[in-house]
Amino acid sequence: MTQLHYQENLENILKNGENESIEFKSIMTDPKILAREIGAFANHKGGTILIGIGYNGEVSGTDINTVKQVLEKAKNLLYPLPEIHLNEIQYKGKSIATISVNSSRGIPISAGGSLLIRTGSQVRPANASEISSLLLLQNSSGTKYLNELSESMSRQTIALESLQDDLSKSNSWRKKIIEWLIAAVIGAIIGKLI
Repeated sequence: MTQLHYQENLENILKNGENESIEFKSIMTDPKILAREIGAFANHKGGTILIGIGYNGEVSGTDINTVKQVLEKAKNLLYPLPEIHLNEIQYKGKSIATISVNSSRGIPISAGGSLLIRTGSQVRPANASEISSLLLLQNSSGTKYLNELSESMSRQTIALESLQDDLSKSNSWRKKIIEWLIAAVIGAIIGKLI
């Protein structure tokens, strides 16, 4: 969609909400999250990320310069780099950043080492048959090897996603506080015993 098209249809987009080609983000400060969204759109049919709009369609606005900085960092996590266009539109005096992502047309896009795909309004790891389909669009020969490669890539992506999730949970403040409290209780008990 062009910038003018978004300005003319923003009311409908806000009313209809997120779907397989539209993603709302109230803010965007994490390049990893942005790279995941871009990669998933590119590996599917393409789509647009509207930054400055909450998941409920509430327009909060954003700073386009911050979005530019985050986008530049996100680009470093994508391989190969899909076609991406950043625009700014104004809505009721607030800036909204639009990041349009074209479909990769059969060239799988890796986001931080993971092959992701968009299903409805969700991002998830691509499964082996989806990876095969992406690769077969690019190269119609060598089907057996592509299937084996797809299976391997799918398992690797699922493992990476699981490890990233586990790492994120293990590094949470809540977990650290619990560990510190347990250590303090054990220390107090040992102190009383000695």
